[in-house]
Amino acid sequence: MWRCLYRPESGKILIFYLPFGRFLIMDRKSEILESAMMIIGEEGREKLTMDTLSKSLGIRKASLYHYFKGKEEIIRGAYEYYHKKMMRHAFQIDLKMNKDELLLKLYEHWMEIIKDDELFYFLRAISEEHYFDQGAKEEMRALELMIEGSLSVVLGIPDKGLWDIIKAIFFHSMESYLEDGDESYEAIRALSSYIASR
Repeated sequence: MWRCLYRPESGKILIFYLPFGRFLIMDRKSEILESAMMIIGEEGREKLTMDTLSKSLGIRKASLYHYFKGKEEIIRGAYEYYHKKMMRHAFQIDLKMNKDELLLKLYEHWMEIIKDDELFYFLRAISEEHYFDQGAKEEMRALELMIEGSLSVVLGIPDKGLWDIIKAIFFHSMESYLEDGDESYEAIRALSSYIASR
């Protein structure tokens, strides 16, 4: 059953599907964290202030302090919130495929995650902010470990040089998409062909 919910305090209309007619109402704290991450992802961490956040939500600044002590707590909370969401993306793959096919499947899986509307601003924020922000750096490292782990399990490539090339192509492709929407599969296809020829 499709539902439509108007939130007058934020001026937003939420449209969502609920089985069995149950309502899902996003709690205010989650709404604050999501709005904060959207601001960081679109404009950078320095543009996130209690004023800009309260305006984006259509609430008074004092309401933010009801849930959080300040900007830093909101940022830490947003990283934790999205980290949990990120961990929900399970992946199943048929290991009977050739390594080149596995690499393409794995790449497609991670691109789907990056394109996910729910995670896009989080991934964009940690991609851009990890040089300056410790929380973003930790989240970026967690993402790298997730990708490295999936590559390692699926491909099991012992050649360190090839392994470094695969990781570099994965991360470069993902950052290109996050920065400017460039979704090029050329490098990963070339690499898959190379792996198939070995």
